[in-house]
Amino acid sequence: MNLKELVCSTIWCDVKASLINGYPDAKRSIEGYELVLSTLSSLIPQKTNMRIFIERVLHDGIDKQPFVDVSGKNGTLNRNLSDFQHLWKPQDSEYANSEASFALEMAPWEEWLDMEIDPASQQDYSDSEILAHCLWEMTF
Repeated sequence: MNLKELVCSTIWCDVKASLINGYPDAKRSIEGYELVLSTLSSLIPQKTNMRIFIERVLHDGIDKQPFVDVSGKNGTLNRNLSDFQHLWKPQDSEYANSEASFALEMAPWEEWLDMEIDPASQQDYSDSEILAHCLWEMTF
């Protein structure tokens, strides 16, 4: 399932509840999120090989609170990135052989709409939660 299919099949009131539950500050701009969702439903997806990956991450900062990270993956391994050599990690390390994550905030919304939702993310989050996390990231 790609994001456009999810946008077209998810009910706003469920997305609204997921947004407010996951991001209490979203309540102040909830009408804006509804407008973004409406806009997304009218856009035409633009082809991309990126897929959306959502995971809970433990923050290394002072409060050590977990947060939800939305990123893109396209099959590229960390060892194949141009800056990998500067990380001083062995070529055969677990990190080197892991799939690289890419920031999506600045990706055009039309590309977001074509992105498949990673199967692991679909197992861990409901459709409305996935859409809420994506909306938050897209408008950050």
